[in-house]
Amino acid sequence: MAGNATFRTALLITAVLLAIVIAAGYLFFPKLIQDFVQWLVGLLVVVLGLFFRRKK
Repeated sequence: MAGNATFRTALLITAVLLAIVIAAGYLFFPKLIQDFVQWLVGLLVVVLGLFFRRKK
């Protein structure tokens, strides 16, 4: 049972650190995040387009 609590604590700490890093990135590098999200959405559109085209 102690191992489960340790894992839960580590997961909580990791989630908090990740939220802080995301917030700092949003505050200090909004243009970089905007470009990355646009690239990610474009990649998703291309991959989904190829997937649905192949299904026909």
